[in-house]
Amino acid sequence: MKKLMIPALAVLVAALAGCVQVKMATDIAKDGSGTYTMTYSVSQEVEQTINEMRALGGDMAEEMDEAPDFSDFDRDDFTKKIGKHGVKLVSFANDIRDGRRTVELKLSYPDLTSLSEAIGGSFGGGGMKITKNGAGDYVLSSYQVQEDEEAATGKDAAPEDMNAAMQNAAKSMELMGRLMAHISEMSMAIAITLPGDVVESNAHRVEGRTCIWEINANNMMQAEGMEPRVVFSGKGLSIKAAE
Repeated sequence: MKKLMIPALAVLVAALAGCVQVKMATDIAKDGSGTYTMTYSVSQEVEQTINEMRALGGDMAEEMDEAPDFSDFDRDDFTKKIGKHGVKLVSFANDIRDGRRTVELKLSYPDLTSLSEAIGGSFGGGGMKITKNGAGDYVLSSYQVQEDEEAATGKDAAPEDMNAAMQNAAKSMELMGRLMAHISEMSMAIAITLPGDVVESNAHRVEGRTCIWEINANNMMQAEGMEPRVVFSGKGLSIKAAE
């Protein structure tokens, strides 16, 4: 199985090439535990195109390798990996619906850092952590999770000759054209529900204690480089702050 990402806007926007639909929701309880749910949908044509781009190798393959690949998802292996961090797989569905691969995933976690290490650490990518500021409020922010040794192990690709490089470049352009034809499909929504009142955030909108970021084909360029950040009240909470 390829990489499954924890919510990191810049990474996902760049990796998914504007051709998938993703909804992620993180609910945080007063003690810092909670649930994480994700719904991922991609047309079979786009999924095949991304896999072909991975197979080409080179820089384009590295970009596509950041996108989740559920075509060969091993549920038992995934459950074992996240279990090392105290994270549990509550439910999982992976099937083809109306010509689209649709994945529905729900996890429970003891704390946000454990969730990030379980998913981001196992497959590479970004994570989220909660720290505390001088005013006694909590700060939710993004950070880069280190890949585990197993996931990081690999061999460098052999150098290509000039003809092969030119052929790959032409093929990459063709495949990228296929992806761009589906650019209007791109949509991503990230919702984070906090256990305390929101003091400030960079979310696109806030509904009560839920901060929501929405990315689509129209605003994806403006969203590049943006990571979720929220400051919320620590009143009545007992969350252990990350270092």
